[in-house]
Amino acid sequence: MNAFGRILACLAILLFAALPSFALDWGIELSNEGGIDFGDDTQWYTDNQAALWLTTPLDRTNTNSLAIEGRLYGAREAESGDFTTYLNLELCRLSFVPVAYEGKRIALDAGRIRTADITGYVINQSIDGAEAHGSFAFGNVDALVGYTGLLNARKTGALMSQDDYIDAGTDDLYALGAKRLVGKATFQFPEIIGKFDLIAEATGQYDLRDALGSDYLQLIHTAYGTLSLSGPLAPRVYLTTSGIWQTGVLTADKDYSENAYLALARLDWFAGSKTKIFTEVIYTSATNDYFSTFLPITFQSAGELFTAGYGDLFKAQVGGLWNPVDIVNVDLSCRAFMYPKEVYEGESIYRGTEIFGGLTFLIRNDLRLRCEGVMYLPKDEDSRYQASLKAVFDL
Repeated sequence: MNAFGRILACLAILLFAALPSFALDWGIELSNEGGIDFGDDTQWYTDNQAALWLTTPLDRTNTNSLAIEGRLYGAREAESGDFTTYLNLELCRLSFVPVAYEGKRIALDAGRIRTADITGYVINQSIDGAEAHGSFAFGNVDALVGYTGLLNARKTGALMSQDDYIDAGTDDLYALGAKRLVGKATFQFPEIIGKFDLIAEATGQYDLRDALGSDYLQLIHTAYGTLSLSGPLAPRVYLTTSGIWQTGVLTADKDYSENAYLALARLDWFAGSKTKIFTEVIYTSATNDYFSTFLPITFQSAGELFTAGYGDLFKAQVGGLWNPVDIVNVDLSCRAFMYPKEVYEGESIYRGTEIFGGLTFLIRNDLRLRCEGVMYLPKDEDSRYQASLKAVFDL
């Protein structure tokens, strides 16, 4: 039995052990999206998903619980026209509250869990491991230890090295990917400066490819230190500022330093009960003799059609959300992408602009319909457009 089979067997044992005494809540979600990509060639694409989820309490007070979600993906890619299918176990979380008394509370999540750093730009994905959440009089403390090597390489998110991208390029239904040990510790101090909260966080990952095998091209070990300050500037205006320092080493033909940083500032204005306007600026270090490219644990594209990550990037964004009636939600954003410095002598740092808009309708409690469109206007290249329609049905 392979690793994935052993995981499913353990899940089944835990689930059926819980069934005799406590209620089981479960459901099915079907998501179907179809769209057209207007670029060099007009192509159509699809994204179809079927998810089965279930939750069950492990005691009569619902303090401890088990939650599972599995998903089948099927998609036709716009650029290649290929149809791909794969399975993924999105969630398998055991939640416990071993300590809860007089202002102290410690909760524990274990299994396959969802985790993210305080900015969402270092790690933002599922992981196999355990995370503790502590609430105390002075503030909150979180600690995580996890492993990425049992995740499906098609959906892992952990894309840092050449080997990770090679693993992710498979056509297998379920394939193992990046073998990384991940740790994270977060300390939150509420209202430490006026009404502003201070959050300090340390995150790191250690590449285990050399320990678990010898066939690899690169080894990458990185650590991240983050400070974040957030709070209200006015009754309806909230400010968040964050700074991330990255250090590490990449080993290939020789050792290379992985020093970089990311700076973020975001302003959210709740203009009314149904309207929110925001602006955000992200700046990452420019590559030079000392700094390398910002390299997070989880790869995320900085835009919809702008598919590059956050390395060597200066991004400015403004947008808004509007909920005119309970069944309609409108969102619109505009993003400008630039290099953090002049890359080519005499050339502009400007890379392109992306305009994104979406309209979501709640047709009924179990059916949502979303229309969205995106336009990317790159510098010195042809424009690209996408339009899509998505339906999500809950059974």
